[in-house]
Amino acid sequence: MNLLQLNRNIRSIKRYRQIVRVLFKYGFDNLLAYLNLTEFVARWRRLFRSERSAFVELTQPERMRLVLEELGPTFIKFGQFLSTRSDLLPLNYVEEFAKLQDNVPPFSFAEVTAELQREFGSDIAALFSSFTSEPMAAASIAQVHRAVLTTGEEVVVKVRRPGIVDQIETDIEALMLLAMMAEKHLPHSDLYDPVGQVRELARTIRRELDLSLEGRTIERFAANFAGDSTVYFPKVYWQFTTKAALTMELIEGLKVSDVESLAAAGYDLKLIAKRGADAFVKMVLQHGFFHGDLHPGNILILPDNVICMFDFGMTGRIDPFLKRYLTDILLAILRRDAEEVISLLIYSGDITDSINIRALRRDISEFIDTYYE
Repeated sequence: MNLLQLNRNIRSIKRYRQIVRVLFKYGFDNLLAYLNLTEFVARWRRLFRSERSAFVELTQPERMRLVLEELGPTFIKFGQFLSTRSDLLPLNYVEEFAKLQDNVPPFSFAEVTAELQREFGSDIAALFSSFTSEPMAAASIAQVHRAVLTTGEEVVVKVRRPGIVDQIETDIEALMLLAMMAEKHLPHSDLYDPVGQVRELARTIRRELDLSLEGRTIERFAANFAGDSTVYFPKVYWQFTTKAALTMELIEGLKVSDVESLAAAGYDLKLIAKRGADAFVKMVLQHGFFHGDLHPGNILILPDNVICMFDFGMTGRIDPFLKRYLTDILLAILRRDAEEVISLLIYSGDITDSINIRALRRDISEFIDTYYE
């Protein structure tokens, strides 16, 4: 075993113990018992007695959200990922995990300049005529600074957080170990595929770590929407982009969530909503490649009701079969044909013999009626 692997193993063991400790702190004794980790409990029971009493009134989903928040960025992202999986988790967990916020303190400007020096081999003053020391935004993987190139273009520079790659790899190893233990010890855990969920998280988050991949993704979306004047994507400056730094055109507009300001400035809110819906339908059903994190914070509105999207670290793909299937489902809904929707769901394997078809027919009909009234 080489020294690098030894250091990684030591970090994984320390992180694993920290995870178990936080689970105990928030009262998940039963989970630790199921995972055969009760040897840790006795030594920590006295240490966390007063802290544990503060969480007695909280629900189990609330306590699990606090666990994820305390364990940091990788676990927050895992919770955010699970918040989209209502097919796996009860609704109360889905709703609680949706509250998870990727709020972390920014790293220092000295670390920013050191990171850019490593990436480009030049002092920051040689790369940019100006560079703001305070970030515009900070998240778990990177933070964004405003800058001006020596050629005069105003840009934003997304800089990857120092040490985040090793931290996330350590967390993924610890999560995978817990997932394997869950599959071994937790009853019916095979229904949730813990190892598969961690693998999917690892695939997604590793892609987010490569900022040059995000740059290529932006250009792919721009190519997909070439000729469509209703949607805009920022230009990527490749000479100032690497795996750890992404430089893009500075875009200034109004937040899509700032309805009052949009209305006061004379924007057409209904047109904006229609264009946003049209763009997403095109991504899914025409291009088979869509923005995977399209919340209001990642959308600005430009003059003439043009929609500009940001933050392309998470994307999704739709294969031709699934595109046709989703199209058929939507057409059946437009025809208000609940029976056809059910037939398509059965054909795809999305529902089984255990489903109450009569109740499903009622729910689908009510869903369709809701949006036709």
